[in-house]
Amino acid sequence: MKKSILSHSARVALALCLMLTALAVPAGAGNAASDGGNVTSNWMIPFQGSYFVDNGASSEIVDLSGSAHLVVKFVPPNPVVPPNPVRIHTNLVSVSGVGQTSGQSYRLMGAANFELDADAGSTFEFAGSYRLSPVDPCRGCPTGTRFLPIRYSVTLNSAGEVTEATATAGGSTSVDSE
Repeated sequence: MKKSILSHSARVALALCLMLTALAVPAGAGNAASDGGNVTSNWMIPFQGSYFVDNGASSEIVDLSGSAHLVVKFVPPNPVVPPNPVRIHTNLVSVSGVGQTSGQSYRLMGAANFELDADAGSTFEFAGSYRLSPVDPCRGCPTGTRFLPIRYSVTLNSAGEVTEATATAGGSTSVDSE
C-alpha cells in the first residue's frame, strides 16, 4: 500500500487555496490587467447573424454564430502620447454556420492585428475581414477565397480598460480571385 506524500491537513490547505484562487478569477465577458502602465483587456464577444454568401448561381443566406476574441492593449502617454496608443489582436473562435438553401456547412476563420489612434475614455470602431470557407467543396461556386467583414466597436474607460465591446458580421462576402 502506498502512502500519500501530503498529509491530510496539507491536502485540505491545498484544496482551500485552489478554491480561493478560482473565486478570484474575474467572471464575465472580459477582464483587464496593468503592465507597467500599459493596460491589457481580454474579451470574448459572442455574435450571430444571417449573411449573404455569393456563390454565383448557388448564392444563399448563411446563419453564422461563434465568438470573436479581442486583446486590447492601451499604451498611456508617458510623458508623450504614442502615435497609435491602442493595439488590438482579434481572432475568431468556433465560428460556423449552415446555408439556408443548400444545407452547406461553413467556417469563418482568421486573426488580425490593428493599431489605432484612440484616447482613454472614448469609443472607437474598426473592421477586419476573415476567411469564409465551405466545409465541403462547393460545386458551381466561384473560384477564390471568400471574405466576410466583421465590424467592432470598443469603449475604453478613463484608465484605458475596455468596458464594452461588440462584434457584428456585416454585409455580404467578397471573393478574391486565385
